[in-house]
Amino acid sequence: MALAQIAQTIGENDGNIENLAMGVREADFYEMTMNVGVRDLKHLNRIIAGIRALPIVSSITRISG
Repeated sequence: MALAQIAQTIGENDGNIENLAMGVREADFYEMTMNVGVRDLKHLNRIIAGIRALPIVSSITRISG
């Protein structure tokens, strides 16, 4: 359910999930690493804000690469 909500938020903000890795840390806690295609920094920040606003998300971190 968490992945669906995050993917929906990304899609509603015209982003695209390009790669996804998931790991289970506890029974009800998952760690997700995803590459999201964006147009620019403003677009990325809008997507991050949308994901951060989801009650199922405990934290989000941008990794530069």
